[in-house]
Amino acid sequence: RFGQGAFAGRRDARHFELADLEHGGVWAIHGSPSVAAASDQRASEKTDDQRSPLRRILPWAVACVTGLALLIVLYAYWRASRSAPSAPMELSLAIPSDQVLYTADGPAIVVSPDGSRIAYVTGAPTQTQIYIRDLEKSEATPLEGANGSAPFFSPDSRWVGFFSNDGKLEVVSVFGGTPFAVANADSHRGASWGKDGIVFTKEVTSGLYRVSLKGGKTAAVTHLDAARNEITHRWPQILPGGKEVLFTASSDNNNFTRADVEAASLVTGQAKVLVENAYFGRYLPTGYLTYISGGTLFAEPFDANNLRLTGPPMPILQNIQSDLSNGSAQLSFSENGTGVYLTGQALASQVRVALVDRKGDATPLVRQPGDYFAPRFSPDGKQLALQVGIGNISVYDLARGTMTPLTFPPGDCVSPVWTPDGKRIACARLSSAGRGTGIAWLASDGAGSVERLTTRAKERQIPFSWSPDGRALAFAQYSLTTGGCCEIWTLPINPSGRPGNPKPFITAQGGVGAPAFSPDGHWLAYSSYESGESQVYVAPYPGPGGKWEISVSGGQFPVWSKSGHELFYQSLATNLALYAVHYSVQKGSFQAGTPALLFQGDFAAVDPFPSYDVAPDGKHFVAFEPVGGKAPMSAPPTVVLNWFTRVARLTGSGQK
Repeated sequence: RFGQGAFAGRRDARHFELADLEHGGVWAIHGSPSVAAASDQRASEKTDDQRSPLRRILPWAVACVTGLALLIVLYAYWRASRSAPSAPMELSLAIPSDQVLYTADGPAIVVSPDGSRIAYVTGAPTQTQIYIRDLEKSEATPLEGANGSAPFFSPDSRWVGFFSNDGKLEVVSVFGGTPFAVANADSHRGASWGKDGIVFTKEVTSGLYRVSLKGGKTAAVTHLDAARNEITHRWPQILPGGKEVLFTASSDNNNFTRADVEAASLVTGQAKVLVENAYFGRYLPTGYLTYISGGTLFAEPFDANNLRLTGPPMPILQNIQSDLSNGSAQLSFSENGTGVYLTGQALASQVRVALVDRKGDATPLVRQPGDYFAPRFSPDGKQLALQVGIGNISVYDLARGTMTPLTFPPGDCVSPVWTPDGKRIACARLSSAGRGTGIAWLASDGAGSVERLTTRAKERQIPFSWSPDGRALAFAQYSLTTGGCCEIWTLPINPSGRPGNPKPFITAQGGVGAPAFSPDGHWLAYSSYESGESQVYVAPYPGPGGKWEISVSGGQFPVWSKSGHELFYQSLATNLALYAVHYSVQKGSFQAGTPALLFQGDFAAVDPFPSYDVAPDGKHFVAFEPVGGKAPMSAPPTVVLNWFTRVARLTGSGQK
């Protein structure tokens, strides 16, 4: 639209110049006769009549040639102005102050293929709303009944698909109406609409599926590569021609630093790895493959017909908002070059560690910012174990203010958990490729080597809590039957420190995780998705017995107080909100009080591990503060017109 307007101005100028040339251009070049010259002209008329015909027509020939040359120049300028790429233009897209973009389940805002409108998602888990906004209008319209996330457009830009909050893949007209379901889908990990149907993620841990809008069953189109320990394919994009699909593959469902961008045939399912250590691959119609790696958006020239990269990668955007915990990025673009994205750091990077009281007042604890995860106080409260980056464990001494690495690059441990005596730290052991292979432990003073507690496992096992006597370790494990996350198991440890055989403890539809032993060892708190939303429950250990729901409006990552009858958990929001629940035990029955909000604010919830821990005194907590003092996702969306021109310029290849 902007390009057409600019061209319209040039077209008017061209018409003006041609008209001027037609009605006076020749005289403008040669000059108009003066009154004195007119007398001389009459005196020489007889002589002129006697000149040769060639001499009489020569001036007119020169004028015609000159005029034709001007026409050629003007036409060349007009053609050049049409073929020259338009400069990119950035616009800030205002979202009403009472609407908060929902970014937890993938891109919160997407642009239609024709670039005429956008769809965006607001709200909180299970309470989301999809809006449509024409880019020529100033207000958005809610699509009635479109309550879900991860929206995507049909090829003709007239329909929007989304994952509903009740586990369905649904579509709805951009002009309104009642959404209708086309398939069951428990996950919210992306879909792409092509001429032969929709390719989508049916489950969080599965390959990709396709469903025809004409009806019928869903069919698998990609298969997890066991040789690469893949457990998930997600964020698909059907490539031009509709015969191949681009997607992100990973062996880790909670951290996508070492994921791969792949492409597969929709006919044979045969896949090809395009880029390693990258995620959220997207093809640009101008011949580029973009992806996220190290928190930066890269672009490489790409031959989509032969699925082959043809040039070196170049950084395009360094402050795009991405999510390492699910492999998504807040980025979308149309076929005509209109892009939309959210700025901000990767959700799993660059935070400061703070000590927080029960009112939410924070003081710096570890001043140096970093990629910190899973903070854990030592049993005596004098040290703090942290996962630093992907696979490295460090211990911070609160009194001395020193940080001591326990593992060294290439790191191989995540999710640290102190033993009750404080002498060892258990962790999830990673392979050299970053794939979960079981549980190990190491001395908390850095002496000795890492020792395995579980045998090499195909499933990912993540430790969370030791029993008070140190005789059992509760951990979450991917399901042996479905590959989904997760089931709760316990690992017995004998007095000499030798592990026994792991035992299953709790399984539930939708998955369970984050187990935490009570101070007396008689109860196990955990989070479960059995109701469709993560809630915190308590069950007797080692069982059998019933269970008690602790949270009211969603909760995760329970932690017990060691100084009183109190259980804490964090909300499902992007920013950390911490709740406390007082409890008692009467005749073997667990009695929980009403959850009370302790504090919330600019504390980051850094998935996929707990973003807080409770000090032994029960009065202080450790939490993460985003660098800059504000939680991510505060900037409004940026719309870029002619974004493909910027990509071509930054890659140095010119417009394709």
